[in-house]
Amino acid sequence: MTFEVHTPLTVFCRHDKPTDPDDPLADQNIKDRFYGQNDPVADKMMNRYNSMPKISPPQDRSITTLYVGGLSDEITEEDLR
Repeated sequence: MTFEVHTPLTVFCRHDKPTDPDDPLADQNIKDRFYGQNDPVADKMMNRYNSMPKISPPQDRSITTLYVGGLSDEITEEDLR
């Protein structure tokens, strides 16, 4: 089996260090990135999560149903559990 490439391959990910010294990623250690310690990307993601609205249980304990709408037909009950 042979394959022919008709278009040039391009790399969409850069693995170079940033050249801007003010960029927080310029001094990032690969171990810190792997474990999420001293990681500005992880900090940005966590800040975005913390700013999202949270759902809390209702004060009335007799309410035991949560309506989930706007889902496609591919979502099953097992997916929601």
